[in-house]
Amino acid sequence: MMLAETDLNRLERQLSDFNLATKARQDALDELTLTYGKLLEDYRILRSDYEEEKESREKYKKLARGQDRNPFVLVLIDADGYVVSR
Repeated sequence: MMLAETDLNRLERQLSDFNLATKARQDALDELTLTYGKLLEDYRILRSDYEEEKESREKYKKLARGQDRNPFVLVLIDADGYVVSR
């Protein structure tokens, strides 16, 4: 049994619609893949920046703790020749 012209036209439209939907889906998938790749790259950069900042903060804390041990300096200046004794 042969298909009628209306059936052929309907099947042709279905195939065309299917191809368009497949292309749209593939385009969306390509865009999603690119966006995801960019997101991963941005995350790696942010993670690296975070680690560097964390290390800098730890170094600063160690430096600050070391300075807390002797926070004062005593300076005596003899400007008039007067002998200063303790």
